[in-house]
Amino acid sequence: MDNLNTHSEQANQPQGQQANGLPLDIPTSQVLDSPMIEQQSTNQTPQWFSLEQHRLQLGQVLQLCNEQVQVSRRQEMSLQNATLSNILTTDVLLQNVEEVDSMRLELQRIRENQETSRHAWDQLLQVVVDANETNEALIRMFAALQQEINSHVSGPGDEASSVASRDNQD
Repeated sequence: MDNLNTHSEQANQPQGQQANGLPLDIPTSQVLDSPMIEQQSTNQTPQWFSLEQHRLQLGQVLQLCNEQVQVSRRQEMSLQNATLSNILTTDVLLQNVEEVDSMRLELQRIRENQETSRHAWDQLLQVVVDANETNEALIRMFAALQQEINSHVSGPGDEASSVASRDNQD
């Protein structure tokens, strides 16, 4: 693009002159010694200084922008890390909630089994108590029956006399 502009500028120049207004056929030594070059160089010095200042300012702006970009990138990375940490923490918490729910169900099942066992134990205890009472009653009956048998068997004459005395009483 610059070449096109240079060519078009040269095309607009009168024949035999350069863009700086100097004739093309002047020897280089005369051009360098020319007061016109001195005037142009003094005119270009403030422009060059201004361009240099502008370049330095642009460099400072670019450096500032780069620093801001780096700060922004660090902040973004920090936010991404925090988000990732939150996601991982959320996953762990969800797993913990699932484990707690599972444990809660297991505890409920254990309590139900415990209640069923307690009820069965109470029923078994009642059966044992009833069996014990029945055994005690049977023992008392056997003891009374044994005493009665013992009193009737004390002797053969005693038995006949006790039967006869009973018959007489009737």
